[in-house]
Amino acid sequence: MKKASNLNTIHFYFPTKAIFKENAINEVGSEAIEFGKKSLLVTDRNMEKLGNAARVKVLLEKSGIEVIPYDEVEPEISIETVNNGGQLAGLKGCDLIVGLDGGSVLDASIGHFNSSNTGMPYRRIS
Repeated sequence: MKKASNLNTIHFYFPTKAIFKENAINEVGSEAIEFGKKSLLVTDRNMEKLGNAARVKVLLEKSGIEVIPYDEVEPEISIETVNNGGQLAGLKGCDLIVGLDGGSVLDASIGHFNSSNTGMPYRRIS
């Protein structure tokens, strides 16, 4: 079997920290500042409507973190959504990604991180 010669090797550090307790959201700024100063805040439109995204944005900003909001995540995330968020993070120089919600938002956040750090967009393989 012939080995492909055009593959790149990519290394990155992907720290994850989850805090589960009452009012844990109040710690988002003090926890996030350990990882960066400019955040892509990834969420969906429901978190925007509920005011949770605005609350997290204020908490991050109080800790000295600039926030770039991205609320385009749909329940069944598309490759385009992942690539668009990753491109936005890269263009804006984000060094931190905060995902606010569960499931699709967290999956999208991981995809944004990978896409923005590698410069390689995701594509569908069937």
